[in-house]
Amino acid sequence: MQDLAVKLVELIRNHGSVEKFVVLVLHESRIYTPGEMAHIQNVLEKLKNQKEVERQKYKADKLMESGELESAILVYMSIVNGEKDDSVDKRFYGRVSACLAGAYGRAFLYEESARMYEKAYKICEDNKMLEGYLYASSRYMPQDEYQKMVMGNEILLEIDNKLTEKIEKVRENINIEPSKELFEEWKKEYRRA
Repeated sequence: MQDLAVKLVELIRNHGSVEKFVVLVLHESRIYTPGEMAHIQNVLEKLKNQKEVERQKYKADKLMESGELESAILVYMSIVNGEKDDSVDKRFYGRVSACLAGAYGRAFLYEESARMYEKAYKICEDNKMLEGYLYASSRYMPQDEYQKMVMGNEILLEIDNKLTEKIEKVRENINIEPSKELFEEWKKEYRRA
């Protein structure tokens, strides 16, 4: 530990970066394998070159990957609802809105999901976001209202047809068809978790 302290003091004297400080501590702790250390260094290097808002998105993405939906939603919301950073492309905020929509969808909050996909589409004008919008809308809207919305727009109708095909293919590969009651029970359990 004495050697580490000397190295850290030297690093501080030479105005070393926070990333080097962290890497040195982790390396000397011998907790991580060389491969893991290389990955950590790459992540720190990547984050060093990003703007604060991009680091926040990275954090939210990692929270999503680890299944921490509520925390991810809060971080995405802070980006979407916070002060805008003009140095990033406006499409960045559209992509963050789409990520937030995806998080809402995973939490079965389909109305919020549809609203965020719509916002993302208005910013990015990417039809992939319309697919998410339609899926979420189909889950919370009454069927007749959904059909009226889709039938009134050729692009939405085309995307809805493709989405229906995708859903059918997935259903063909699933051997279990849960009852409506079981599905509702799963949703309640999932929301409690």
